[in-house]
Amino acid sequence: MSWIIVLTQFVGLLVLPVVAGTLLGVARAKRVALTSPTCAACGSRLPFAAAAADAPCPGCNKPVSEAGPPRAERARRRWGLVLLGWLLFLVGWAGAFLGTQVAIWSVTGGVMTQSRSPAAAISAALTRNQGIQFELESLREHEQNGEDVVALAQSQLDAAIGTGDPTTSPPTIIASTTSSGPIDVASIALLGLPGGNPRPANDPVRAVRVLLACFPALELDESGLSSTPLWLRPRYTGFIPPHGPLQRIAIVKRVLVDGVEFSTLSPQSDGPDIPRILSSERPLQLAERPAPTAKTITLEVEVRLYSQFDARRITDHRGYLRPLNEWPEPLGSVRQTISSSLQPTAENATP
Repeated sequence: MSWIIVLTQFVGLLVLPVVAGTLLGVARAKRVALTSPTCAACGSRLPFAAAAADAPCPGCNKPVSEAGPPRAERARRRWGLVLLGWLLFLVGWAGAFLGTQVAIWSVTGGVMTQSRSPAAAISAALTRNQGIQFELESLREHEQNGEDVVALAQSQLDAAIGTGDPTTSPPTIIASTTSSGPIDVASIALLGLPGGNPRPANDPVRAVRVLLACFPALELDESGLSSTPLWLRPRYTGFIPPHGPLQRIAIVKRVLVDGVEFSTLSPQSDGPDIPRILSSERPLQLAERPAPTAKTITLEVEVRLYSQFDARRITDHRGYLRPLNEWPEPLGSVRQTISSSLQPTAENATP
């Protein structure tokens, strides 16, 4: 919706005021209409050419020299342009304001952000999947006024996904297919408000529950499994914020085809200490071609949760992955298994 805000601000605060100012400038120049000269004797109108040639008046035949000089009408201001100019000024300012509010309204589901309390904003992000990015300034103001917004986010998040050991008490899945609302609330609960008070203490248990409950399922892209060579890349079901405050990174530990381990080739030149990650930008290639009769591929992955800042530290200045021992500590991590059926291709199909 940011493009709507930019467009309304540009048109309302720049384009329309420029047009309105031009109209007011034109209207300020008084219009002067000249009339043709008149005969001093009979009052007949004379053509300008006749007056210049001192021809006789067509009405009384007296010399034009006796006619009166050219006469100007009373100056008149263009009130229509004046009204139109001021109207465009008002429309521009009103349009810029209303356009911004409508864009925010559409993102927040018809509830104006200025009127919502922190509890209502967090609840809407969790239950109605509304993004919370337009609420951050308001939440910071509430935090400065003494409200514990982070504790509020933690309590509502725990009420939504549950608490305790994820292995014995699986969390409730609240991953959204249309919004980053659950991940936005989770980032506040784990990292605090951006630009607010110091971040809360690390909570690996809550971080793992966030990984399992707030992020959409991690699956393999079927198009890569039917290609030659076979490529491994994720297919995210649902909405994944491309630059969100929390980043999920999946490290591939083992690849099994019908129970037999296969090695992978990384897209970059690296050594054995460089981890293989499941990424759309860095798809992995199987070093060997599976048998034509292969049916199932299974990935054992370690899924880690990082802050956006720490996620940038896993690569060097060239964009290459660092060795795993140089990675920052994650907020939490969990082992997962991803399985998918292999689709036969023209080259490895059974004859």
